[in-house]
Amino acid sequence: RATTFLCTTGLIKAIMPRLGRVLGPKGLMPSERRGTVTDDVGGYIRRLVGTTECKADKQGVIRLPIAKMAWTADDVVKNFEHVMTSVKRATGNLSVKEGGKASVGSRSAPITKVMLSATQGPGVRISNF
Repeated sequence: RATTFLCTTGLIKAIMPRLGRVLGPKGLMPSERRGTVTDDVGGYIRRLVGTTECKADKQGVIRLPIAKMAWTADDVVKNFEHVMTSVKRATGNLSVKEGGKASVGSRSAPITKVMLSATQGPGVRISNF
């Protein structure tokens, strides 16, 4: 099942009327804002290798895999810290001392709770994030 659709800039206007009705409601329509409309399709695919795109649902919840069962605890912690830094940067919650930019008047969505769980397991609340 496809999770990302790419399109060139010359083709987007041609496919918009027909495929927009199908791909739009599913959140799969290529858009310049998300970077999925590009003339360098090969370069985009090379940048995608090893990355994960995450989206928040209507309640603002982000569900994101951060580790595999075979990983060591140190690898899980390191990857969790990297994921949290990325989420903080994307939501505007990164402080200046953590490498964020001091911007005046920017609004950020506060991170209120972080849970870590296996796919079908109980969640553990992370207090220091």
